[in-house]
Amino acid sequence: MKAVKDSGAKTDAQKLLVINDWLAHHNTFDMAYIMNSGKEKADQPMYSKDPEIPEHYGDVQKVFDEMYRPQIQQQFHDQPKNQLCVWVYALFTDKPGDYIKKPMRDCTGKEICMEWLYHIGVPEEDIAELAEHSANTVPVMMPYIDAFFMPRAMGDRPDVVPEGAVNFAFLGQFAETARDTIFTTEYSMRTGMEAVYTLLNIDRGVPEVWGSTYDVRSLIDATVKLRDGKKITDMDLPLIPRLALKEALKKIEGTDLEKFLKEYNAI
Repeated sequence: MKAVKDSGAKTDAQKLLVINDWLAHHNTFDMAYIMNSGKEKADQPMYSKDPEIPEHYGDVQKVFDEMYRPQIQQQFHDQPKNQLCVWVYALFTDKPGDYIKKPMRDCTGKEICMEWLYHIGVPEEDIAELAEHSANTVPVMMPYIDAFFMPRAMGDRPDVVPEGAVNFAFLGQFAETARDTIFTTEYSMRTGMEAVYTLLNIDRGVPEVWGSTYDVRSLIDATVKLRDGKKITDMDLPLIPRLALKEALKKIEGTDLEKFLKEYNAI
């Protein structure tokens, strides 16, 4: 791809970073087409009413096949080529599953596998057989990483530089800094920068966090993508909500709001 060539990337890791960055700015692919490509209809994991071949699909797919596929198919050197390793993660282990009606923390490996197979669309009549004879599921509790996502309130974590501190600071994922989200390298880096700049009285700002939470463009764009690119007007609504939507669209006809929603494929 041109972006990879122009970047000067040498290693596979560098090339993958360039591809990821390119995709972040050209994320208009029809995922149903990509996921279903080369599969019989009965085996297609995603459904799209009118699948389209996205621009540059062939180029991107070729690079994916060459770089990603070996990593996806083989996590261990001695792993057989016809075996797949999958990591399934659940935060709400105290909630009953949609298929296995018991909390995940009380489930066996087989039951966890059955819940996963249900969510990825495996026919229910095949789930028990596949979980029993075609999978080996090992449940593991991970309290340290789960601690990142526990409910908390302001004050539960110390400020990076507590009030009155002159020669110490708290760094990393369990320190409190404004408007950022833990579990990222950026969070750790920002806490370090904030500590150094504050304690040494350096007149330099920490790079700002992208304000996507307050950017309606990002929120609408994400909402549409969560619906596989389907417009609000394509929703199968009951009569009254459908009439209400029709009236609402009439109200915004010819306005900047209508232009905005069309720009982001919401209507």
